[in-house]
Amino acid sequence: MKKSPNKSKSTAVLAALIGVAFIVGCNSPSKKLDNAQNEVSDAQEDLMKAQEDYKAEVALYKEETTQKIIENERIIENFSSKAASAPADKKSMMEKQVYSFKEKNEELKMRMSNFQEDEKEKWQSFKTELHSDMTALGTSLKDFTTDDEQ
Repeated sequence: MKKSPNKSKSTAVLAALIGVAFIVGCNSPSKKLDNAQNEVSDAQEDLMKAQEDYKAEVALYKEETTQKIIENERIIENFSSKAASAPADKKSMMEKQVYSFKEKNEELKMRMSNFQEDEKEKWQSFKTELHSDMTALGTSLKDFTTDDEQ
């Protein structure tokens, strides 16, 4: 028995319509809208969490840096006292070094206090540079202490 061409076409068209109906039914415009709204809501929550995390990181770094600056001030003040009572041949050199340390520490303090949280794009490079400069000052202070004790 031979199939009629109309019956084959009808079956193919019916199958195509069922497939289209299935696809459209699964992804109706209201379902797409709900999914999109959920995705936007999730993205907003993720953004808010990221902003909170960033602000917390900046606040923690500022606090840690402030503590290091205060410690540097204490060490520098100690050097200043030693310089005041140092022998004449060392006094001038020590006072110049103390002045240099004070300037550098003040510069670091100003840079930290002037940093604005809204400069998020610049945060990593700022933090890296400030950390490097803080480390360099700390090393200089340590070296000066070691030299002074010898």
